Amino acid sequence: MKSLVLLFATISLGAQTEDPWKAIQFLTGEWVGEGAGAPGESAGACSFAFDLQRKVIVKKSYAEAPTFRHEDLMVIYFDKNLKAIYFDSEGHVIQYTVEASVDSVRFLSEQYRLIYRKNGEGKLLLDFDIAPPGKPFSNYLHATLRRK
Repeated sequence: MKSLVLLFATISLGAQTEDPWKAIQFLTGEWVGEGAGAPGESAGACSFAFDLQRKVIVKKSYAEAPTFRHEDLMVIYFDKNLKAIYFDSEGHVIQYTVEASVDSVRFLSEQYRLIYRKNGEGKLLLDFDIAPPGKPFSNYLHATLRRK
């Protein structure tokens, strides 16, 4: 019986010490990039940084083109699973579920899909897809990011 209690205690301690951010930590840092898609060609930058004593990751970004400037903010957090909430300068508020693997992170909602994929050392590919009601996802924006 004593051995069984020690086994459960060891398992519990191991689960508590594992870093919950490990799968998406490759996003942290500052990035610059260029993109193209439905809104046209643009350039911009983003950052992913831990905040609130590593309880959340905050993403801030902007994109500029000759006719517009877009800014957004996203907070990634745990609520049993990874989730995120996104706000932008166009008035969008999007609640995402998050799926992470070794080399990519997908932010998913019914209408929007935002994907970051590793593309070599210090590089990311970004795809933002939109699904109009009753239609499948199609790419709205594709960008290449490099670590600053």
